[in-house]
Amino acid sequence: MRTLKLSTVGAVCALGTVICFVLGGVAMGFSGVGDLIPETGRPGRDWIAAVDRAGGLFFAGAWLVVLVGFLGIVALVGFYDTLRVAGPVVILAPILGAVGLTLVTVSHPIPIAMGYELVPAYMAADPAGQATLAATADTFAAIALVTNAAGNNFLGFGVVVPLYAVAILTTRALPR
Repeated sequence: MRTLKLSTVGAVCALGTVICFVLGGVAMGFSGVGDLIPETGRPGRDWIAAVDRAGGLFFAGAWLVVLVGFLGIVALVGFYDTLRVAGPVVILAPILGAVGLTLVTVSHPIPIAMGYELVPAYMAADPAGQATLAATADTFAAIALVTNAAGNNFLGFGVVVPLYAVAILTTRALPR
């Protein structure tokens, strides 16, 4: 452990993040499910039907996407190790990035759990049961969508990426 550099571990995790994201997306796409997190309403019912037909490939891809969040947190810390010379404010980038990726990562097991439990129950239910489970599915989907947006869109792209971008330009860690 003494010979490992934090920036190297971060770089390996950054590559792992990309690989898992691509492989997870491809696996889910080949399974017939376009998105991990369903929309609400009629598109959510279509998602339920697609997950019901998808089988294990959907779940394998979904779990790879969960792994993205864990690897991404380590990558953000590795980036900080390289860019900390930009100034003390840069410490906010991995902290807020970890919070954001935690929110994103929390949003991903929700539809996985829906796939394991809610989808089979919905498919086996009578129309009244399906109406009840549809409302439950919409609630879970909305929770996942809002949690994902808060972590990814607001913190990730709205705060963390700009902080790292300014640090990269300030330190000239990468050529302009």
